[in-house]
Amino acid sequence: MKKPPSSQKAFTLIELLVVIAIIGILMALLFPAINGALNNARKATAKTDVVMIASAITAFENEYGKFPPGGNDTTGSSVQGDMLTTLMGQNTTYNPRGIVFLDIANAMPGKKSGYYDSGGGTPQFVDPWNPPKAYLVMMDINYKGSLPDPIYPSGNIRKHVLVYSAIPKISGLDNTNLRVNSWQ
Repeated sequence: MKKPPSSQKAFTLIELLVVIAIIGILMALLFPAINGALNNARKATAKTDVVMIASAITAFENEYGKFPPGGNDTTGSSVQGDMLTTLMGQNTTYNPRGIVFLDIANAMPGKKSGYYDSGGGTPQFVDPWNPPKAYLVMMDINYKGSLPDPIYPSGNIRKHVLVYSAIPKISGLDNTNLRVNSWQ
């Protein structure tokens, strides 16, 4: 005896596996695009941060006739400790008027860049990459008129203040396209 045809249609196992494979391929194509978009967002955040830091240091120097503590003109110094708290108006030893030259948000677990204080450690202004590192700054403290280029050491840059995010090479990959600086 023949069973009457069922009016209910169902997917076969092969059809389901084909659909799952197609979804997997589409997701694999999407991941590099998402990673690129995240890197572009981090670069934009870092560019805003380095320009903001350079402007804050220049404003401090214009106000007090000297640079904030912790900077030098030969190697990059991290934007942390006394330099950071002075620019934020929290350190009245170096910023007696308590002027806020740099107003930054706290770095939250989901938000990698911003002000970070581990509680008892040295507060620092961290960049958006993982693991976050403090931004680096060079200041023309001897008023020579130029600073050595931290990215291409054979050259000099005719700027008063250089701020940059030093992204190290990871696993031999060239990450120079992720470096962000205040002078370009």
